[in-house]
Amino acid sequence: MAVVDKSIDQWFKDNPLPADQEKIMRGERRNCQNKKAFKPIAPVDGKPANPPIVLVPHYRARPLDGVWATAPYLHNGSVPTLYDLLTPQHLRPQVFCVGSREFDPVKVGLSVKPGETCAVGITRFDVTGLGNSNLGHSFEGAETDKTKLPNGVIGRGLTDTERDALVQYLKTL
Repeated sequence: MAVVDKSIDQWFKDNPLPADQEKIMRGERRNCQNKKAFKPIAPVDGKPANPPIVLVPHYRARPLDGVWATAPYLHNGSVPTLYDLLTPQHLRPQVFCVGSREFDPVKVGLSVKPGETCAVGITRFDVTGLGNSNLGHSFEGAETDKTKLPNGVIGRGLTDTERDALVQYLKTL
């Protein structure tokens, strides 16, 4: 969150805008702490607790601010673009190059060229390698009841139009 916040702040320093326009561009939701992550501690014998709050154990999802700039995706970097992340797992690229500064603005992420040989200094990522799987977190099939989805599937398959619309939305964050 801090890196994304600094990047956004730097952009506004480099591209000065009227305050009202900057406010519109930043949007309503700031990249800040989740207030639900803390709860107050009740006073004991009339004396306030020290500290007055405690962290509530929970899983806190990473904010999506700047997600377009964080390819490759999934915990192990096994999906090169946001578009590929939204496709069924069996259709995702199996091999791609990591380390180039070439960016795919349509699919949003690393540029993938089937059969490409990675240049010197660029790493070839192969999803068949140990720990490199790009399975899971998949949108596929027609089931809409989340309790009936197969293992690794998190939602029904998306149409090309839905997938494109989601990628366009994620570009705005």
